[in-house]
Amino acid sequence: MSGVHKRYFEDIAAGDRVTTGEIAVSAGDIETYCRQFDPQPHHLDPAAAAETVLKEIVASGWHTTSITMKLLVEGEALGGAPIIGMGARELKWPRAVRPGDRLHVVAEVIETRASSGGRPFGTVTLQVRTLNQEGAPVLEMVTSLIMPTRPADGAEA
Repeated sequence: MSGVHKRYFEDIAAGDRVTTGEIAVSAGDIETYCRQFDPQPHHLDPAAAAETVLKEIVASGWHTTSITMKLLVEGEALGGAPIIGMGARELKWPRAVRPGDRLHVVAEVIETRASSGGRPFGTVTLQVRTLNQEGAPVLEMVTSLIMPTRPADGAEA
């Protein structure tokens, strides 16, 4: 990203949708992520995983969330503007991500809110769904982001 925004808060409206490209998740990806960030035995050891309700090694929900972020950034969900998160709510992982799954994101703007007091940003709220190759959701959340407004002097930020 060059630092020049392709889109600003004023360019975003409720109902706007973006669909990203996809990422394939391998067993090695799951192991690497979990060793570093979620080293629970059921994510790393087939015998421990067999004792869980899922019966096999699956990705951590946090790994799925990280993949979602990567897809949103690489897909330029906000037109190349920085994705500065304010928080997420209603975060759910309705299905497990298994080795070989291919994930993509569908995000829809559900609300925009201008900042008060002349601040150079607005708030954009997205309904985010990460789907597997069958179109089944593996992550659902609502997230609010800060997005820069177009500079008053017309200069690019």
